[in-house]
Amino acid sequence: MAKQGYIKRGYLGISSQLVHLPQGQRAGRTQEHGLLIVKVDEKSPAAPGWMLVGDILVGLDGHDISDSEDLQLLLTGERVGKEIPVLVVRGGSLQTLQVTVGQRQ
Repeated sequence: MAKQGYIKRGYLGISSQLVHLPQGQRAGRTQEHGLLIVKVDEKSPAAPGWMLVGDILVGLDGHDISDSEDLQLLLTGERVGKEIPVLVVRGGSLQTLQVTVGQRQ
């Protein structure tokens, strides 16, 4: 099996900003921060109605997401091109979405 010689870098096609999660908006989770989705790019992995502006991204593939660095670290390697579970807080409740990680060109 040949190695490709570079690290696959994935993306979801979202813009986000770090937000503090007040106790009442954590949907039963203990983490204090998440990523508020402020933009979803058209024709991106997140676009086909999966992720919405206003969702708060709190988990990806079983790992907590507390900041954009967490997200970038998880969007590399074997997750690229695979459908993975993404946890968001939407309207005060926790939802699991299935999103296929795109490969950044």
